[in-house]
Amino acid sequence: MRVITWLGSLDDAARDVGLPPLDDAERNRARAFTSAAAGVRFGTLRRIQRKLLADALGIDPRRFASAYECPDCGPAAGHGRPGYVVVERVPADSQPGSAVSRGPAGTSHLDSDHTANAHTAAPGSARPQRLTDVGLSASRAGEWGAVVVVTEVEPGFRIGLDLTLHREIFDGFDDVALDGRERDWLRMQEPGERNAERAALWAAKEAVAKRDGHGLRKDPAGIPVLSAPGSGTSGTPPGGAIGYAPGVVQLATRAEGLPPHVLTAAVPAAAEGAFRTAMA
Repeated sequence: MRVITWLGSLDDAARDVGLPPLDDAERNRARAFTSAAAGVRFGTLRRIQRKLLADALGIDPRRFASAYECPDCGPAAGHGRPGYVVVERVPADSQPGSAVSRGPAGTSHLDSDHTANAHTAAPGSARPQRLTDVGLSASRAGEWGAVVVVTEVEPGFRIGLDLTLHREIFDGFDDVALDGRERDWLRMQEPGERNAERAALWAAKEAVAKRDGHGLRKDPAGIPVLSAPGSGTSGTPPGGAIGYAPGVVQLATRAEGLPPHVLTAAVPAAAEGAFRTAMA
């Protein structure tokens, strides 16, 4: 397993002329934001994700076409866990980009897929192929963003990533986002530490929701992220003896100017050990 991460300011990254272009689906989604700044940041994050994935696989990033996978509705639904399929050749109308990664087709990463969002592939492209041994996820928090790409994984590997700033926690958070056990655990923490703990719990819930493909269509209070003491989990929330649920991993982070935050990944429980080893 190989893990590649990026964490930083999206406003700064937007000035990087070496990032690859978006596809039509990504550009349309960026334009749909009511805030122009948020749309630009979304687009920048997707461009960074494209570049990391392209560099990891040796595939021209312009060959990636946006695709989604919903655990309930299937890959043709147009919603769910975001990702990419790979088209046979670069779309003729693709915007040119500098510092484009080029390389072999990376056939070990590809599998013919008749059902993967073919409508997202550009006109003139052949049948899209899905990535079979790659996991990726991304998260935005204001001007800040994070991306993770994991290669050399077993088929079916899924990862969710969430970046949460402490300042994003709102009044009434506990009643909306936490279950009874999580609220009880929070009351045991020092008052001055509780907001950081809330951010950690929220980041874990978001990461699990992304990993599982449901997003926040599912009630966040119905996404438990703590396990009982002595259950063998390897992660521990700050200040407490109760571990995170299997597969939930807090990541060490460093980025200049980044305010107090937490960055959390969620992977399949069986892959947690390998993921932690790859991150070390």
